[in-house]
Amino acid sequence: MTTAELTALLGSSDMQDRMKAIAWAVEKDVAGAPDLIAVLRSAGASRTAHAWAMIGLGHLGPPAADLARDALVAALADTSPTTRRGAIDTLRRLDDVASIGAIARLLTDDTVDPSAWTGDDCTVAMTARTAFDELQASATRSGRCAVHVFVSTGRFRSFDELRAYVDATYTADGDGIPSAFMNEVDLHAYEPMCIEAIASASGPIPVAELIAKCSWADQWLPGIDAARLADAAICVFAPNCVPYPERCSLEHLGVVHFKVA
Repeated sequence: MTTAELTALLGSSDMQDRMKAIAWAVEKDVAGAPDLIAVLRSAGASRTAHAWAMIGLGHLGPPAADLARDALVAALADTSPTTRRGAIDTLRRLDDVASIGAIARLLTDDTVDPSAWTGDDCTVAMTARTAFDELQASATRSGRCAVHVFVSTGRFRSFDELRAYVDATYTADGDGIPSAFMNEVDLHAYEPMCIEAIASASGPIPVAELIAKCSWADQWLPGIDAARLADAAICVFAPNCVPYPERCSLEHLGVVHFKVA
């Protein structure tokens, strides 16, 4: 079946046509993912075709997560709340914990989806919250972790100044006050014990040396540019969620996903 034929079937007004297309893709198993992704990425495909392409991807399950992630994350920014909700739910069905940060960006999207069937899941934010919570729990159960690494040079005059930038403070009543870092990246699921800050006492040194003693460094350090120089680093581990790392005033070296033994 060609992409054009698959697009036509998935966008058909006849349910039997759409089910025929889904059955064809599912029969191919993960090999069917690229065909469905092509439909989802097609600007010429109808909203119906996009929606059913995502339904098909969801039927393929977790083995299709890596292939489908980029297209589904792109769909999270679609102008249609139906498409955004569909992308969120598909990422949830794929158990794609690597997409948690992208989903977290929509936790405040209160746009109502006119196609929603129930009032308790009718907004983009509601769907995002369900997926966010389920994927966070799944990551914890399975030992799948992520670490965001931020570095700087000459920014902080002391370790205490670095920690003041990172750590939340509290009012006399115990209410949390987000730190500058937390506000910059819109940090969710704050767990201070899973944020490690490191400062060099001797000026800039290779990042590999600076963060060599961080938790599980041997598993994720090869995934970042560790040869560059810095005198301060922040390693943010899950369950902390970093939706907007690019907004940080420090340099974001990247995120690495790894399995905790």
